[in-house]
Amino acid sequence: MPKLFAGPEDRRIKRALCIVAHPDDIEFYCAGALLLMARHGAAVDFVLATSGDKGARDAGVVIVLSSNSTDYSAIAVGPHVEARVFGLPDPEPPAGTPADPALLARRAGLYTLPSGDQLRVSVAPAGDRLAVTALGKDAFALLLGDQDEEEREIGVQRRQKIAEMLTALQAGNAGPLAALRSEPRPKAEAEAKAAFAPWQARLGTWRGAEVLGNGSYGGHPYTYARLTLERGPKIVEYGWSGMGIETTRFLDAAPALLCVPQAPASDHPDRDCAYFDVRTGTVVRLTFEEPAGGSPAALVVKTAAGEVRARRAG
Repeated sequence: MPKLFAGPEDRRIKRALCIVAHPDDIEFYCAGALLLMARHGAAVDFVLATSGDKGARDAGVVIVLSSNSTDYSAIAVGPHVEARVFGLPDPEPPAGTPADPALLARRAGLYTLPSGDQLRVSVAPAGDRLAVTALGKDAFALLLGDQDEEEREIGVQRRQKIAEMLTALQAGNAGPLAALRSEPRPKAEAEAKAAFAPWQARLGTWRGAEVLGNGSYGGHPYTYARLTLERGPKIVEYGWSGMGIETTRFLDAAPALLCVPQAPASDHPDRDCAYFDVRTGTVVRLTFEEPAGGSPAALVVKTAAGEVRARRAG
């Protein structure tokens, strides 16, 4: 059986044919890989299946989006802008309202789900909203909200790939990481050693790993795992581009979701705080069960899939 190519920098690649549907698909999806091939002398040819002039609903409209911040992905925001320009249905982000800082401070704390996993609620640095952090598998799944079947299947595959990759990496096998990074195995192995070395020096021997779940922040999809080291745990975050790993970060905790305070309304008096996922259009709402002027005894996480109550633990 012929040996598979290690990635776009594999010098055995002498010629590549790129077939895409639209003229800008190359730039969006595979320009980097093609550039790496071309740099080592491979001949790269392109086939465009269409001219790109039939996809717009109005030939007089061109939508160009760019992001000058890593907080939000222009690619994730694009479909929402397009839908609104052409008058199509689009999920409505929850409208915020000013909140009493003292009220937000009373709601900060740890809340325990029925499974035993916890949500950490804190006041965001800006002081005008709450930050909610998942502290376990069930907490991650809950904050994803009600996803469609395709999103759920992709999420399952990503968790499996990260679990397999970490198991292999701990055993000294960088092959699965190289496949997810689309790079030669020696390069993936060197990068992994360089990334893990500072934390092993500080926290000791790497003893195990547990995949916690997926998250979506600013339109970017991520998978999180907890590494168990001799002197304490570390969270590792893997950012995805399609089904390949694009970024890796080591964290003390997963990033928090920012929940906007909601104005009580006669038909929805319980919408205290809400989070909007710009990538999927999912809305997750948090309701705090609290007496007037007192601290909440629990919070209820509400999604289209149902409600889950978490009691206050501290």
